[in-house]
Amino acid sequence: VTVTSSMPNEGRTTISINLASVMGQMKKTLLIDADMRRPALAKSLDHPANSPGLSNLIAGTAELKDCIYKEEKGGFRFMPGGQIVANPLELISSPRFKQLLDKLSEYFDQIILDTPPTQAVSDAFVMGSMADAVVYVAKADATPINVIKNGLTRLQYANANVIGVCLNQVDTEKQSSYYYYGGYYDSYGYSG
Repeated sequence: VTVTSSMPNEGRTTISINLASVMGQMKKTLLIDADMRRPALAKSLDHPANSPGLSNLIAGTAELKDCIYKEEKGGFRFMPGGQIVANPLELISSPRFKQLLDKLSEYFDQIILDTPPTQAVSDAFVMGSMADAVVYVAKADATPINVIKNGLTRLQYANANVIGVCLNQVDTEKQSSYYYYGGYYDSYGYSG
């Protein structure tokens, strides 16, 4: 599963971590920080920023066993972005990246790729075309709809299987339907 968005700071990494935590309860799950320009996963998981990861593995400067770490609280494994490289698109477009994904799929039931935003670089389109599914994250009341449509259209042109859009950072107090859903869920005992 590839997780991407239109722009930075829409919550891709948070959604990726949450998705990995849920999937990790049922299946062997690996979360990969595939944003090798501005990796954020290690910081989000309180892991040392300069740890070997994806870029090191593809470049051949580290071994697989040295690039995968266990997230104790979430119940999943993760791979940080690794060393910052000059041209990440060249690495992910290489046969080595596809071979790595194939090899990892022998060990893991689910692999989640936390990718850069679509408006910044083309990495998500390449990885989206390799993945079984793409989840597109959009920040509520912030990301213009035409920017979201552009990203989704470009993913379709790349033959990516977009399975849904995750509307993130919704201000439920601001939404008029909040009270309706609150009452609906209260009747089922989900209030809290």
